[in-house]
Amino acid sequence: MSKKAVFFDLDNTLYDYSSYYAGVLKKVGQYLSAKCHVSRRKVYLVGMKLLREKTSRYPRLFNELLKALNVPESEVSTCLNIFDGFSGKIKPYDDVIPVLKILKNAGVVLGIITDGNPRRQSRKIKSLNLSKFFDVIVFSYELGRAKPSKEPYEYALKVTKASQAYYVGDDPRFDFKGAKEVGMTTIRILRGEFVNVNSNKYVDYEIRGLHEVVRLVLGGGREKQ
Repeated sequence: MSKKAVFFDLDNTLYDYSSYYAGVLKKVGQYLSAKCHVSRRKVYLVGMKLLREKTSRYPRLFNELLKALNVPESEVSTCLNIFDGFSGKIKPYDDVIPVLKILKNAGVVLGIITDGNPRRQSRKIKSLNLSKFFDVIVFSYELGRAKPSKEPYEYALKVTKASQAYYVGDDPRFDFKGAKEVGMTTIRILRGEFVNVNSNKYVDYEIRGLHEVVRLVLGGGREKQ
């Protein structure tokens, strides 16, 4: 009998990243208000606007934020420390826990494959209260190769010994190439900040809710797009 596994991206797949960044901006606003006499509301509004325009993949978000606020760039390091250390409460999308329970009860191996600072990503998973559902959590930075490299996906397969594996993510530019290279079926969920990014040849299915993952993995799924 084949051993099925479903691996998930974290940011924008299991929860709304903008909610996390909003919490970070509130902390940054508190700091800049006290240190540089900048309006907390302005920090928040400008920061969220930059996130929408540049996306979370942009490495100089805080540089751009400080520039727009006329704050010395020397404050970037403190802003990044606030970002890396943020431990505010976030919640999963409404369909996440019900779907994880169904898959878990059906004997499907569950995992997360995520980029980003491992300590920061670990705190997110803890805040989301999702650790109990997952058999393996792969932090690509610990392997030295982030997405779209195939190494994190290879490692996930090696650890779980799955013979049939799926990967669910949101960003077609990074999430699926490595997964396809190691033989995973790829599922793009159309939500989050990259929902309007064009798809590509590495995406097998596009879905609008995680309940469609249940149909694809456990049976009764639709034809490949």
